[in-house]
Amino acid sequence: MSSPVVTAFDVFLISLGIAPLKILITMWINRRKHKREELYQRKIEELRERYKGKL
Repeated sequence: MSSPVVTAFDVFLISLGIAPLKILITMWINRRKHKREELYQRKIEELRERYKGKL
């Protein structure tokens, strides 16, 4: 497994003493992405059920 990459943004946040902010932002983005993927899967299943015997 590779080690995480430290970006200039990470160094900037560390210098300001708010490095945990990046972790919170990353968690928030991942949670939104996961919810969006669940929504897409649900819509796909609904469409499959709706058009099951019609295609």
